[in-house]
Amino acid sequence: MNVTNDSVPDAMLVSNTVAEIQTLARGFPQPLPAVQAVITIQVAFVAGTANAWRLIETTRSTVGRRRRMLCFDSLDQIQRSVDERLARPIHERGHLGVDGGG
Repeated sequence: MNVTNDSVPDAMLVSNTVAEIQTLARGFPQPLPAVQAVITIQVAFVAGTANAWRLIETTRSTVGRRRRMLCFDSLDQIQRSVDERLARPIHERGHLGVDGGG
């Protein structure tokens, strides 16, 4: 293969152009994947205990699973809490499945 002296400047030009493109690319923020979550709500009643009504909220997402339990004195309080969760904009709550418990 014959290499001419002209190929050295061409290689430098390509190298410099690639470096410029890389610098430009680093200037743009990389998009992060959207965290998609599924939230499941279960309602339970535990007889003979204080705050017998329980709301169990399980969030499953690409970053793992989180479970949280809230306790209430009455069915009305738990119903208000469920209604508040359902009233949240969809982008704040992900896909919400409501389960009657069990």
